[in-house]
Formats: sequence, C-alpha cells, structure tokens
Amino acid sequence: MKKLVLGALVAMAFIQPMNAQERQGNGHRQMDPQKMLEFRMQRLDKELDLSENQENKIKAIYDEHFKQVPKERGSRKEMMKRNQELNQKIKEELTDEQKKKFDEMNKKMHRRGGKGQRNHHGPRN
Repeated sequence: MKKLVLGALVAMAFIQPMNAQERQGNGHRQMDPQKMLEFRMQRLDKELDLSENQENKIKAIYDEHFKQVPKERGSRKEMMKRNQELNQKIKEELTDEQKKKFDEMNKKMHRRGGKGQRNHHGPRN
C-alpha cells in the first residue's frame, strides 16, 4: 500500500510540471501553433469551401502570423490590430461570397466571446 501511495505521489510530481509547461504566463493553455493552423484551416475549408489554391495561400498567411505572434506579445489592442490585419489578408484571397461568409463566421465568434474565452460583457437579457 505504501508503494502505491508513493508511486502516485511520484507520478503527480511529474505530471504537475508537464501541465505547467503547457500553460502561458497567464495560466491559460496555449494550443500548439501547428494544431491551431490545422483547426483553423479545417474550419475555413468546411465553411467556405476553399479551392486548393486558396488553401495554400491562406495556410501561408497563417504560418507567417503564427511565427510572429509568440515574438510580438503585446497589449490587447495590438493583438486585435494583428488579428484585423490577418483577417484582411485572408479576405484578399476569398471570393465575394466567401468574404460574406467569413465576416459572418467572425461575427458569430465575437458574439460568443470567442472559443474558450470568457464573455466579459455580462449576461445577455
């Protein structure tokens, strides 16, 4: 029984530091940029029915964006500006119909407060 308890304590000692490494300085988990890229590309392709050429161009835009983000942590205002620039670059690769869908996708996400983010505006009436 003592060995079992000791083993559990040792396992917990190793698990806690691994979890801490997955978190950013603010305590939130940070998704691997490659996984984030795959997730976003799947979502865009599903919603916008991207051509292969569009997929390649947008993937390159995201690759560049994710390379810059860890280097350029800044204020919320700066992050919002970078995201607006990212969205503008993506929209340049879309058809007019896809742009409308893309704008609607972003509106839905902002209304929900973003995936995994708290809505700081209080309850809706």
